[in-house]
Amino acid sequence: GLKHGNADFLSRVVRRNVILCKQCEMTLERTGDSQQEDVLNKGQENIFNISALYSVSDDEIESDAEESEQIPTGGAGREATANRRKRKRGRTANRPAQACVKPQPGIELTEEALREVQVSDNDLNFILQLKESDSEKPVWSDIVNKSPEIKYWIARWELLFMCKGLLCIKWEHSETDIQWRICIPTALAPTVLWYLHDAHVSGHLGIKKTTERAKRCPFYWIHMNHSVVDYVKACEICGEANNPQQKHRHLLRTYVPGGRFERIACDITGPFPKSESGNSYILVVSDYFTKLTEMYPLSDST
Repeated sequence: GLKHGNADFLSRVVRRNVILCKQCEMTLERTGDSQQEDVLNKGQENIFNISALYSVSDDEIESDAEESEQIPTGGAGREATANRRKRKRGRTANRPAQACVKPQPGIELTEEALREVQVSDNDLNFILQLKESDSEKPVWSDIVNKSPEIKYWIARWELLFMCKGLLCIKWEHSETDIQWRICIPTALAPTVLWYLHDAHVSGHLGIKKTTERAKRCPFYWIHMNHSVVDYVKACEICGEANNPQQKHRHLLRTYVPGGRFERIACDITGPFPKSESGNSYILVVSDYFTKLTEMYPLSDST
């Protein structure tokens, strides 16, 4: 505190009989009586790795001490140390990480790639083989032990057709608006939703508009609406841009009664140890105006 009054012991590192102040990066010589030197020597024996507090290695501290031995104290030393590298100190900003843009999926939605995806999926491959062999609709006893996804596609057997080697489903928006959509597994849904929601031409639309886009896209998968809702809610860009909804609350008010028994309050307290009469609850009734309070024993709170 003799050379730097705004410093404490933790801000100084002792290396090679040199005290290096970590706040002003100024070398402090050992001056004073023998008692002060004894205190410093005892502190040097019991010193721990203070450099870990500043995330600085011992090599950097020793190099700083060697350079500080050549720098004279006083005004010249302060000017020389002012040009040295300053370390950032202080608390880091307590704010959430910036939202990251999802990269474009590496899967190309071509006919060959979609054919491989349908064949690699066990559920769609089962339906694909039945349609390619012109089989009839399987009966319930044949698919009772199959997965729920296979039962979902079998329930829409009359709407499934083969087109250019791909399994497609007939989707009727209206009597005159009919669309053939390619059936894809649920694992490929995030890739399609990226083009419908995250692409530059999509604009990160909301749940309703993204669902309408998904209904018009040339792909169809199981639980489409639920996957759209989950995908949009998990989008970091949308969560960062949307403001939290403010819930309107009614203003609190103080009710001042003008006479006795105009407004009373009642409450049930308990359970208490059961009395000789078998009561374990108390009904408390109080008047707002006169503060008159009466209590009635109850055997049950209901």
